Amino acid sequence: MNQRGFRKRQRHIIIGNSAAALNAVRAIRENEAGSQITLVSAEKHYAYSPVLLTYYVAQKIRRSALFLADQNFYEHNDIKLILNNPATRVDPHHQQVHLASKDILEYDNLLIATGSSAKPLGIPGEELAGVFTLKTVDDADKLVAAAAAMKDIVIVGGGLIGLQAANALYRQDRNIKIVIGSRQPLSRNVDPSCAENVCQGIRQCGMSILFETHAVSIEKAKNKLSVTLNTGKSLEADAVIIGKGVSANTQLVTETNIEVNYGIIVDETMRTRISNVFAAGDVAEGLNLITGQRQVIATWPSACSQGRTAGINMAGGMDKNEGLSSNICGFLGSAVASVGITNPDNGDFEEVVCEDPAKLRYRKLVWNRNDELVGAVLMDAVADIGVITSLIRNRVRIPREKRDQMVRSPVRYGDWFSEKTGHFL
Repeated sequence: MNQRGFRKRQRHIIIGNSAAALNAVRAIRENEAGSQITLVSAEKHYAYSPVLLTYYVAQKIRRSALFLADQNFYEHNDIKLILNNPATRVDPHHQQVHLASKDILEYDNLLIATGSSAKPLGIPGEELAGVFTLKTVDDADKLVAAAAAMKDIVIVGGGLIGLQAANALYRQDRNIKIVIGSRQPLSRNVDPSCAENVCQGIRQCGMSILFETHAVSIEKAKNKLSVTLNTGKSLEADAVIIGKGVSANTQLVTETNIEVNYGIIVDETMRTRISNVFAAGDVAEGLNLITGQRQVIATWPSACSQGRTAGINMAGGMDKNEGLSSNICGFLGSAVASVGITNPDNGDFEEVVCEDPAKLRYRKLVWNRNDELVGAVLMDAVADIGVITSLIRNRVRIPREKRDQMVRSPVRYGDWFSEKTGHFL
C-alpha cells in the first residue's frame, strides 16, 4: 500500500500461453482490471489447444480450429504479448525474468506456466528426418505435410500420446506397429482388463502391438527408416512417431531455491515456496485430492483450474486447488475415460467391474473403506464420467447395495444423491 492506502498497479508476468496461462489472465482481469499483464511465450503462435492436434493431423478439423485466442483476446484483456522469445532465466531475488532477446522484465507476481515437452528416447537416430513428435502445432504441421508419403509407420509408446497418434494416422492402407515398453497400453490410465479391450480394438483394425519392447536405434535404410529393437528385430518405416510421454519444463528455476521434483512444487494456492511466484499446468506438482500426495497432473482440465486459482491469488484473492487425475480420449471409435485411483495396489479399496468384451465395453468403479467413490475406468459408455468425477470430488458415500447398479448403467446425479446429507439414498 502507498501512503494514501491505495494498492499500487501490480505487474504480473505469465510465462506460457496455453490453458493455465489463459485462465490465469481471465481470473486476474475479473479481479483486477487495472493491473499490468505481460505474457511471454517461446512459440510464435497465438494460444492453441494441444488436445486438438491429433484431430488436425487426422484432417478432421482445420488448422484454424486449433487456436483458442486471437489478437482481439490479448487486446481486450490489455495484455503485453511477447511471442517467439523464450524466457531463459528467472531471478526471484530481484523479481526479474530474463529473455532470449536479452531483455529483462520485472514483476510483482510471476506465474510459470511453461507446460511440458515430449520426452526424447535418448537413442541414436531420433533426430533423423521422418522421426516425429506430436506436442506442438509445429510438430503437427510437419506430420500433416509428410502424411501423404506414409505407408509403414512405427509408433514408439503406448500411452495417450502414442495411441492418439495411431488413431490420427490410421488408414486401412497403412501398416502401423505400436512398440510398448510395458505389458499393456495406457498403463498409467487404465487397469489391465480395460487395456486388453483396447488391444482387441487395435488388433481388429489391423495394427500390430509389440509389448515389453524398446527401440534402441533408428537408421536410414535406402528410402526407409530402420528401427532396431532390444529384441534384435528391426522394423522398416516411412515415419517413426515418438510418444513416450512428456517432461515438465522446469529449466527456468533450476538455479533458484524454488523446489522441483518431477514438476515445480506448489501448495494448494499454486504458490511455490516463494510467495509471489506461482506455477500451474503441466509444469506444476501439487496435491492430489484423493491420495494426498504430490503429483503432476498433465491434463487440460487440471491446467485450466490451476491457472484460474493462480490468477485469483495473484490478484489478491484467495482460492485453493487440489488436483484430480482424469483423462478421456477417443480411440478407433471407442472412448476411454479414467479418473482418480484406477488400479489400486492394496486391500484398502473395493473394485466393482462390469464388462462386455464382445462390445469392447468396460466399467470399473473403485471405493475406499469409508464407502467413498475414489476412482473409475470406463470404456465405450463414458457419458457419466463428469457425474462420477463430481461424486469423487465431493467425497460422496455410496452404500454397497447401490454399487452394482452404478457400475452396470450410467450414473445420473439426481437419481439417488441427497444434497442435504451428502449421501446416496
